Order: sequence, then structure tokens, then C-alpha cells
Amino acid sequence: MREINSKSNLLKTQAGQEQFEDVKNVLLDLKKNGLIKDFQENINVAHKDYKYKSQFKIDFKVKTIDDKYLIIRTSKSYRHDRAKIFFYDFM
Repeated sequence: MREINSKSNLLKTQAGQEQFEDVKNVLLDLKKNGLIKDFQENINVAHKDYKYKSQFKIDFKVKTIDDKYLIIRTSKSYRHDRAKIFFYDFM
């Protein structure tokens, strides 16, 4: 049973990494074409009310041409019961 879980987890990790790279390539194209100013990847941010600095992981922070920011988090699966935590508490 462990071997099946290990293989399953490996496939999920590989799929997630491929998705991350696909999004990164799109962002690189957008930057090259002047549609975004810049982006950063793999950022850890703190909860707004706590000193701990690595509460949440952001896959991409995109700076738009009008100096606003977009936060992108890639995943092959989202647990609906945990969406609130990331989307409302990280800033």
C-alpha cells in the first residue's frame, strides 16, 4: 500500500511542477511582451496578525503595468475547506 501511495504522490508532485513551469512560461511571455512589469516566484509571506514570516506560500507575485499585484498559487487540487485560509488571511 505504501508503494502505491508513494507513486501516487510522486505523480502529483511531477504534475504540480509541470503546472508551475507552464505558468512561469506564460508569465515570462507576458513580461517579454510588456503586458506585465515583472514577477517573483516562490515567496513565503506572514499572516497579517503574527510575526511568523513563512505562514503562506505564494507561487507567483505579479506586478502589473499599472503597479498593482496579482497573487498566483498553482495546484493540481484545492481543498475547498481550506481556500478561505489562504485567500483572506495572508496579507
